[in-house]
Amino acid sequence: MGGGPAVLSAAGIAMSLAAMVALQRYLAKRLPARRVKRRECPVCAYPVTAEHRFCEGCGREVVADCAKCGQRRRVGTMRCGACGAA
Repeated sequence: MGGGPAVLSAAGIAMSLAAMVALQRYLAKRLPARRVKRRECPVCAYPVTAEHRFCEGCGREVVADCAKCGQRRRVGTMRCGACGAA
């Protein structure tokens, strides 16, 4: 029975790493949308106002043109408010 505890330890480490990767992917997908709802920058969570095109905290663009219709839309939203494109 060689390696029983080592195999269990390796399996536990592998499952922990997989759970951490899954959590990171989930948060990377969900955090920008939550921050936009709170009127924060989707990247750094600095409070932004509607009249600013760039974040004052990190300098990234928070309002951009929709690729489909060209209307202005908040960066981090799932769909365009004008045309509904994803």
